Amino acid sequence: MGANSLKKSGYFAGTDSERLSDLIDALSDKNVKAIICTRGGYGTVRLLNLFPWDMFANSEPKVFVGFSDISALMLTFWEKYGWQSYFGLQVANGLSGSYSERSLAHFRSVLGADRYPISWLDGNDMLLNSDEGKYCEGHLIPCCLSILTSLIGTSFSPDLSDTILCIEDLNEPTYKYDRMLVQLRMSGMMDKINGLILGKFFYKDSDISGKIACIASEIFKDYNFPIWRGIPFGHYNDRLTLPIGVKMKVSAEGKLSTIADISAEY
Repeated sequence: MGANSLKKSGYFAGTDSERLSDLIDALSDKNVKAIICTRGGYGTVRLLNLFPWDMFANSEPKVFVGFSDISALMLTFWEKYGWQSYFGLQVANGLSGSYSERSLAHFRSVLGADRYPISWLDGNDMLLNSDEGKYCEGHLIPCCLSILTSLIGTSFSPDLSDTILCIEDLNEPTYKYDRMLVQLRMSGMMDKINGLILGKFFYKDSDISGKIACIASEIFKDYNFPIWRGIPFGHYNDRLTLPIGVKMKVSAEGKLSTIADISAEY
């Protein structure tokens, strides 16, 4: 555990400097092989301007696991360093008990020897806007929608060229998801992606993923990239662990698979 893990400062788990210190210590420690974040919530965007990015520019990457708010760090690690991190189970949100058995098995498998066995179809995966048989390939970028939109217009806004964007979110009403998707469109961020995957979207414990899929299909109807819905990904107990930056392809039925032996490159 980080030295400041149990501290509190307002609605944060310690001050910005304390949380940043734990992150730097973990990345600097040669005995640390993997970093698993405690939870998301809010606060990593406050660390982006404070983090010593030059300090780790030539460092070997570590296994780094998080999701939700941690997207801000993970997207920037990929953008600046090309580090592959994992949108997966966290200590207090997932590994503490709020997971299904296959979620845990998939998490262990992705971080273990099998590396990227991402095949998990429940029969509800659906290609929304392309001809049957269509597929795409590119670097997979899973992230939380609200965190991605919060980076637009900043120096930390990621370049999504030749990527497969995979988005999810929690506790926003439908119109706010609509607004964020429109913001993505207006920003130009979606102009160069190869595909869009919609994970789970919730509001007040209700799964509104179907509604968001309809909205996304309308907003991006004149784009050439294919859109999938129904992928078990996000703030959801029965979910995939997805690696950021791994080159993958998605089949028409929504099956994700790696294109190359990424473990050798990693």
